[in-house]
Amino acid sequence: MKKIFVALIALIFANGYALGNAQTPAQSEKAYTLDIDAFHEINEEEYDGVSHSIFSHSQLGDDNMVDTNGKPITGLIGWWIYNSNENKGCEAHYKNGRKEGVELCFENGKKSGEIPYKNGKKHGIVKWYYENGKTKEETPYKNGLANGVSREYHTNGNVRYETPYKNGTIMEGVAKWHYEDGGIEQETIYKDNEIVVEKCYHENGKIKSKIPYKNMDKNGVARYYDKNGKLEREATFKNDVQNGLERKYLPNGAILEFQYKDGGNPITGFCVSASGKRTELTKDETDDHLWNTHFQADYDYPIACK
Repeated sequence: MKKIFVALIALIFANGYALGNAQTPAQSEKAYTLDIDAFHEINEEEYDGVSHSIFSHSQLGDDNMVDTNGKPITGLIGWWIYNSNENKGCEAHYKNGRKEGVELCFENGKKSGEIPYKNGKKHGIVKWYYENGKTKEETPYKNGLANGVSREYHTNGNVRYETPYKNGTIMEGVAKWHYEDGGIEQETIYKDNEIVVEKCYHENGKIKSKIPYKNMDKNGVARYYDKNGKLEREATFKNDVQNGLERKYLPNGAILEFQYKDGGNPITGFCVSASGKRTELTKDETDDHLWNTHFQADYDYPIACK
């Protein structure tokens, strides 16, 4: 049966053991093994979005580490996975069974993360690192809950995204995504833990789309723009599906108009020429528009709109 090793070191971390070097416990240290089947894996989303194989033992509470006799541990605990394919692990101080201080994580001999704890709960700034040592992600915590602005970084050091948290959830503020050069890619505005509006931008900084939300669904008129910031399309949404009028603004000044109902295919289609002439489209012309809208395929505009 496969085993996972857990080293228990007394209050003073002695004898040169270090997870970063993937060493096994010294003979003078107390160590024991636990069946891997008694562990369950925590996926990366549940562990700050970082790709680490983190394990938790079924006999342990969320913040209560005990020895094989069920006694709360005070000391330094290290776990690691070390074979031909993996070399990773973490070490953390415990006081009366709860993490206290900074937990350090390593991968391939390099520090990959720092997780501060106070009385068994994350408290302080959690940091994760790229292999080159640059910061990958940092999130402030208070009493076990994310509080403040969480940031993830591109490999060049520029901010990739920023997310505001309050008591573990996104309550108020603006979540931002950035292109690698630092330019803004997307802004999502939150109020009372719900999205109010989502804005996306082209790489040149011009607005790309603006979509209103209600009850976490698209609701209202969404607007889409070309790379020069010129309005290309308007679409009406209700409860996250198209419902109502859609307009597509053509380069020649004409406007295509379609009516949607409950997210289905458009039930009618019209072209309003640049001179104001309104012409109903055929079913084939309307279907061509549907294909273009959903699959971004080029198609010939209806003759009435040329």
